[in-house]
Amino acid sequence: MKNRLLAFCVLFITLAGSLSAKSNFLKEPKKNEVILVGKISFSTDQDKNFLYESREVPENYRKNYKNLITMPFCSPKYKVVEEGQNPFLFTIKSSEMQKFQAQAWVLDGEYFFVKYELNKERTVYLDTALLFVNASYLLPVRLPLEMKITVPEGEKFLYIGDYEFKATGFAFELTRKVKDNFDEAQAALDNKTEVKYSLCRANPEFLDERFFEKVWYQTEHFEFNIANWYKEIKDYLVENEQE
Repeated sequence: MKNRLLAFCVLFITLAGSLSAKSNFLKEPKKNEVILVGKISFSTDQDKNFLYESREVPENYRKNYKNLITMPFCSPKYKVVEEGQNPFLFTIKSSEMQKFQAQAWVLDGEYFFVKYELNKERTVYLDTALLFVNASYLLPVRLPLEMKITVPEGEKFLYIGDYEFKATGFAFELTRKVKDNFDEAQAALDNKTEVKYSLCRANPEFLDERFFEKVWYQTEHFEFNIANWYKEIKDYLVENEQE
């Protein structure tokens, strides 16, 4: 896998207050929705203090938190653009992005349960998840998923696998392993729902990263006050040290 560096642009930045606390139980998705279940784990051989120094992160923004991950947004209105065609760009309403973001965050190594709205083809494209080292706004890392998922009729909860990423060396070269821990994922889902649902295995189609240059949809970009970052994501953090 080609080298990937720390991302300099945060892909999914939301308005303050959009990261609300998660409810105790998941609600059953609607007919045109699916909840994707999976896990992302990340490790690196680079010292975290070195990473802070390399990005010149101020001392007061160096927290000892777990890594925090946000899953990629995918609108059901996306368009795959063929060569020679003009891309059809549209803007996602801020309210729609906020609604997605409120349930798209997960701690490193824990199962995510993210709801996506489906189009007529019942497909979801996932390009890259975004991980924040030590939950730091200034240490984002793009983790390539690069998959197309087709949801079978009648399925409400789909397991897409456990993904283990490792970044090595100063170039942050990423490797990815995919594991099938279906029984563990089913048990995790059982703990998130009042009614027991059968989890279904997905059959992801893994795509070249160049393909995602042809998947067009445009979102609104928000300015985020970095001073409020830890305050806004507090519900998603597990502190190893008290502030």
